[in-house]
Amino acid sequence: MARSSLRYRSKPANDDALRLAMIRLAKQYGRYGYRKVTALLRMEGWQVNHKKVERLWGEEGLQLPHRHKKRRRLAAVQLSHCSRSCTVRHSGL
Repeated sequence: MARSSLRYRSKPANDDALRLAMIRLAKQYGRYGYRKVTALLRMEGWQVNHKKVERLWGEEGLQLPHRHKKRRRLAAVQLSHCSRSCTVRHSGL
């Protein structure tokens, strides 16, 4: 094993400022995911890797709000279906 590998000391990662900036942007832009937040961080001047932002995003438990499907009224769907079939049937007479 190389001597440089044995003497290697990892630097303690202090990502508190980055975490706070991420949380601030996630609250400000509710529908943005980690990719857009990464782009915003870079525009603010952070030199940050997208993989690091993704890891911190998961550690902080940040998620996108769930999208809700639009509910359609059942009666309106049935009426529109009937009107199409009824006009075809009557026009054939």
